[in-house]
Amino acid sequence: MPLTGRHPDLEVFPLDLSEYLRFHGIDPDDPLSDAGKIKSLASGYISALTFPAVVLTPEPDLKERMVLQIYRDIINHDVARRYEVRHIEKLEAVATTFMASVPGPVTLNGTRRAMGGRVSLDSIERFSRYLDD
Repeated sequence: MPLTGRHPDLEVFPLDLSEYLRFHGIDPDDPLSDAGKIKSLASGYISALTFPAVVLTPEPDLKERMVLQIYRDIINHDVARRYEVRHIEKLEAVATTFMASVPGPVTLNGTRRAMGGRVSLDSIERFSRYLDD
């Protein structure tokens, strides 16, 4: 009987700033590097999802689909499975509300208000811990 769904797991981390600069052809250790370009790329780094495959993909539509898939994988596989979350839609709603609050401060009560009270404060606090871990 053939096995299906078998694949090796590959752990990939987001790029740090120096790696991100190198991906864009800038040597961060070179004192002669273009400071203006570094500043521009650093600004992009702050607002970009910096997984290597996403950074190297030139098509914006494909990048967006990749980012959405990474987001779903993190929520569904890394968080929901690990913590045995039964109400994944609530976890997704809390995570989305947190991300929409960036770069401002995030509070549990503020998150509950932003969600119209659809998720209890206890659940928001628990999901916050899960997402942080």
